Amino acid sequence: MQISPPTEDEKNRIAALYRYNILDTEFEKSFDDIAKVAAGLCDTPIALISLVDPERQWFKAACGLGARETSRDIAFCSHAIHGKDVLIVPDTLEDSRFHDNPLVMGDPKIRFYAGAPLITNDGYALGTLCTIDRVPRTLSSEQVKGLSALAREVCVNLELRLQANTLKAINEGKNRLFSVIAHDLRSPLLSLNSIVDHLEGGFDDMSKDEILKWLKHIKTSANTSLKIADNLLKWACFEDGSFHFDPKEIDMDVFTDEIRPVLEGNAKSKEIHLNIQSEAGIKVVADQTMLHSIVQNLISNAIKFTPKEGLVSLKVSADENSLFIEIVDTGCGMASKTLKNLFDIEKTYSAEGTDGEKGSGLGLSLCKQFAEKMSGKIEIDSQEGEGTVAKLTLPLSN
Repeated sequence: MQISPPTEDEKNRIAALYRYNILDTEFEKSFDDIAKVAAGLCDTPIALISLVDPERQWFKAACGLGARETSRDIAFCSHAIHGKDVLIVPDTLEDSRFHDNPLVMGDPKIRFYAGAPLITNDGYALGTLCTIDRVPRTLSSEQVKGLSALAREVCVNLELRLQANTLKAINEGKNRLFSVIAHDLRSPLLSLNSIVDHLEGGFDDMSKDEILKWLKHIKTSANTSLKIADNLLKWACFEDGSFHFDPKEIDMDVFTDEIRPVLEGNAKSKEIHLNIQSEAGIKVVADQTMLHSIVQNLISNAIKFTPKEGLVSLKVSADENSLFIEIVDTGCGMASKTLKNLFDIEKTYSAEGTDGEKGSGLGLSLCKQFAEKMSGKIEIDSQEGEGTVAKLTLPLSN
């Protein structure tokens, strides 16, 4: 038996396969019907839509066979994906590649195989539409053409399925956006309106301290609205592809000096102690706007969930390969369930801060998207009642 080696473009082929998000999904009638037609066309008892991943071949449709997958090492389809044409094995016992294959020697006792590669629009063979018989045979030229046509129909269905899922995600994103606008953005504006109503005509009876207290509430509501609106705008631009990505070399000494007044202002408004430390001489290739947005969102979250007189620390460091921006707070921390869904825009929600601050739930999702765009990552470690550590890692400039 011969084990088929990986394809020449295996890494990209696997990436293309994963793009369709179809592995380990349920049977679907549109694919089942194609397999049945293939079995009828080729007059075989078995027809499969097989997708070849790094370790196995997995069947999206299986006509005449109970299994859902086999090892890739023994898969006939792992041989078929190396070419563009239909691979035909008239008699497996007379083929050195397959004569002692476990699928020949045992169930389903394959003696005939014909596999048409499932080739995407960008040229990657994801698997095959194959027909199998337990006796030797061959196919006419018309049957081969028909099998190839059906394989193309499988690919059309894959594309339609991908587009449908993409549209569903877009609609869910829009629904999320409308929810944020309707609730989270509206909430601080209503609060602001309520404060103004309360203050109208009442200044003469208020002390200076009372007036300052109400002005602070106004500023908090206005800043919250501004932050939510800013995140909404950036997220919407990023989703529709209009966000301008402009990576340049950034001197982190200059960056921290520029952002320091904004961060200190945010901390001062809540009487939070802010400690900023940065190793000298660090430079990184990144998008200035994205990096600023990530740091500001992470700091804002730390301040939001840290009580008055608490501590928020920002530390910038690096090793030979990476830049690290670590933000540590002494806040209320997060439960494990919250932490698990932190970056999932469909599952995350906006919790109130220690002073009743509102949010949109979009900030961390936006941070994750921005970090990945810059080939970086964000990690969050938190325990309820013990604060949170947020760490951004970015590759250093060469």
